[in-house]
Amino acid sequence: MIDFGSPELTWLSIANIALGAATLLCLALVIGAVAKEVVVRARKRSVATVPMDVHTLAVPGLGTTMADGGDPVEQKRDKEQE
Repeated sequence: MIDFGSPELTWLSIANIALGAATLLCLALVIGAVAKEVVVRARKRSVATVPMDVHTLAVPGLGTTMADGGDPVEQKRDKEQE
């Protein structure tokens, strides 16, 4: 494949191998970035769109639960002040 008797062809073959390796590396990076973006978008879609606060916990299969029984803390404070 490589003719070591001809320096021009040897360097041409080495340059072609290096360019092929660089192309494969770039292709792998693009495929990795696309895969990462797909995973991020899938996770965003699966996360609840309910605004979270300190007392809110997202439980898979159960939905959003609140430690204080379901009333946001701000609403409780407003009711107590009245």
